[in-house]
Amino acid sequence: MSDVYATMQMNLRAEPVWDSAVTTRVPFGAKVQANSAKTASNGWKYVTYNGIGGYQPASYFSTTNPAKTVYTNSFINPRTDAKWDSKIAYSIPAGEKVQVDLTKTKNGWWYVTYNGKSGYHPTTYFSDTNKYTTYYAIGFNLRAEPNWNSAVVTSVPTNAKVAVDPSKTAANGWIFVAYDRYTGYIPSTYVKK
Repeated sequence: MSDVYATMQMNLRAEPVWDSAVTTRVPFGAKVQANSAKTASNGWKYVTYNGIGGYQPASYFSTTNPAKTVYTNSFINPRTDAKWDSKIAYSIPAGEKVQVDLTKTKNGWWYVTYNGKSGYHPTTYFSDTNKYTTYYAIGFNLRAEPNWNSAVVTSVPTNAKVAVDPSKTAANGWIFVAYDRYTGYIPSTYVKK
């Protein structure tokens, strides 16, 4: 037995042929256990995922994980191609977890998936750990600076999900918040877990 990773989402088959019954579905990047003793003569590999076994062609597996989970460092707009002038595919708020398909990396841009949507964005906009903590708003005006006299950036409705960066808390107790595509400050009493 050895560990390998699914290079795409797939259905395992009961026998090493395409028209065989499906035993289970394996997500992209999932770790499965391969049993080389059961490899079929046609090159189909026998693997086990969550205790259920089945076959798929050996080319559908890799010894290194093609998937990576990372977090957005800011609000981003992934693109349909790995360049800034390509169309915006969708948007991701700051502090959200996304899955990266490392096999589709182009020129320093990762192919990322979030809530079922995929697109490209430069690798520098992500980190392995989430610097934000999720809170919920008690309705407020997001300010450009940590004081009441500062310009209003946007209004945040009650119970809206916001991302708080604890490392940027001001000395007066105002916290740095990312909401939708906006960032700014509010008193810490205006959010709840």
